[in-house]
Amino acid sequence: PLLCNIPDMAANMIDADVEYTFHCYDHCPFGNRVAFLMDHFGIKYKKVVYGYGSGALPKDCEGEGYDGDLNPRRLTGKKQLPVLEGAGVPIVKPDDIGMAESLEICS
Repeated sequence: PLLCNIPDMAANMIDADVEYTFHCYDHCPFGNRVAFLMDHFGIKYKKVVYGYGSGALPKDCEGEGYDGDLNPRRLTGKKQLPVLEGAGVPIVKPDDIGMAESLEICS
């Protein structure tokens, strides 16, 4: 079946010299989906983990969020993770730093 050939096909498409940075929340199952596939296919990446309220402006969420140095808003302009960053990763807007949406990253 086709599924048996997927690891072989992926191995041929992976550039061993490129290292990606994977940004995700500590509590997000969608980030786990991306990490699982990247590990499965042997894609090298550095993982940057954000806390639950990271990127939430306190004025927008009754003082509960925080907007410190480790902030996902700098990646896509939104409080949105997971995001994959690295050479050759497609971006949507010119000022984006990486690709968001786990299904798009996985595809």
